[in-house]
Amino acid sequence: ERFTFNSIPDIVATCAHLKGKEGFVLSYNGNQNRVKIKAADYLLKSRLKSEIGSLSKLLDLWFSLGKPEADAFYTHISTQLDYELAEQARPQIDQIRRAAIACNDTIMRVEHEVIHPWRLAPRKDAALHILAVYKPLGLQNVAFAALDNRPVADKVLRDLIEKELDSASQPTTLPS
Repeated sequence: ERFTFNSIPDIVATCAHLKGKEGFVLSYNGNQNRVKIKAADYLLKSRLKSEIGSLSKLLDLWFSLGKPEADAFYTHISTQLDYELAEQARPQIDQIRRAAIACNDTIMRVEHEVIHPWRLAPRKDAALHILAVYKPLGLQNVAFAALDNRPVADKVLRDLIEKELDSASQPTTLPS
């Protein structure tokens, strides 16, 4: 496809409206000079692919969307961003799903362990118990949230998920 431009604003306008194309080559000075012009849509998708390639950035997106189920998360990426991008992210989406399930199981276990025996106990006794038992595990914020009948904060959940993802990526060494 050929374009003819009379001004730089014409080039910018054409580039901004190119969809589904990488861009074009601008030739000038009797075809002696050439410059590749990338379409804004292409640049955005390229940037998203490189950023969502990072598990941390994908996790940012997952939290910003309200922690959707894996299928809904995949569908959002596929329909709102790019199908290719969704396919590229599918393994990481599954990792996030598995880590979230494991973390939710841990949260429910801690809530059960804290709520029943410690909710009616004096606050100081409950706090000392939580610090002794759950702080070494990095779960004291989960336990205090349960004690106070509050949901676990997203920052705490994210930290738990990141630890779960890290531990899942570590090779398991069996004792000899």
